[in-house]
Formats: sequence, structure tokens, C-alpha cells
Amino acid sequence: MAMGDTAPGQAPELVVSGREAVITLRRPQVANRLEFSDLETERGYVREVNAMERVLVLHLRGEGKHFCSGFNINSVGTGDIGASFEALAQELENARPVTIAAINGGVYGGATDLALA
Repeated sequence: MAMGDTAPGQAPELVVSGREAVITLRRPQVANRLEFSDLETERGYVREVNAMERVLVLHLRGEGKHFCSGFNINSVGTGDIGASFEALAQELENARPVTIAAINGGVYGGATDLALA
């Protein structure tokens, strides 16, 4: 894979059902590694869920055997990763609903910040 290429799989997904919202990381082939664009996508999901007063619980989970392997370091040159990761962690920490990281398998690198947030 060339530098800056995106990982196989799909971008994170938001599903809202009643009082629960679930953000699923969907790149199990690479242990749900995050791409730079995923960080803003997830921040948007958190803001969207915050605006839904009926939602009381927000779950963050990974598809497959791993929660998340952190950020794709091959795309470091595409933006300020540290600031973007920090902004996502802040969005999760400040989310209105109760937030749960459903951790399965490994948690690596910056994913530890997401799990703790």
C-alpha cells in the first residue's frame, strides 16, 4: 500500500436505534486502524448524537477481533494528526450521552485515548 493510501474496509458507521447510538469501526482486516478522514467522521457522529436528546447511550466498538489499532502512520503527512486525535477524544469525553467503549481484542497506540475518553 502506498503512502497515503486508505486501508481496506469501510469508514466508521453510526447506527441509532431508540435510545442507543453505536459507532462501529469497520476495518477489521487492519484491526480497525483509523484513517485521517475517520477522525472528522467520528467527531461529526458524536456531534450528531449529542443533538439527539432521545439518545442516552453512545457505544464505540470495533468490528471483528480488535477494538482499534490506532492511526495509520502511513498517512502522517496528510494533516495534524495529534490535534485531530485530541479533538476526537475531547468530543467523546464531552459527549452528552453515557459513552461506552466496547473493547474486544487489542487496543493499540492512539486507540487507548479513544477507549479512555
